[in-house]
Amino acid sequence: MEATEELYRRCEGIIDLCVGKVASAKPYLDRDELKSIANTVFMDATRDFDKSKGASFTTYFYHRLKCLNDEARNVLVPDGQGGLSK
Repeated sequence: MEATEELYRRCEGIIDLCVGKVASAKPYLDRDELKSIANTVFMDATRDFDKSKGASFTTYFYHRLKCLNDEARNVLVPDGQGGLSK
């Protein structure tokens, strides 16, 4: 668990950067929801990462997180009234 917390601390900047980029491009998406999706992507990446393939975890996670825009589109849809519906 401690190793996962350390990995998360190292990846927080990447998470914040990606969440900020998506939120700027799509202001109707809630930053907290985006961060929650990013955290889920992080946990999935910690489970699926295979260091024998030669990439660092940070690189692997970054490529997984680049799909945040697609993930957000699949989970969060504008309801036409400024809010979000799931």
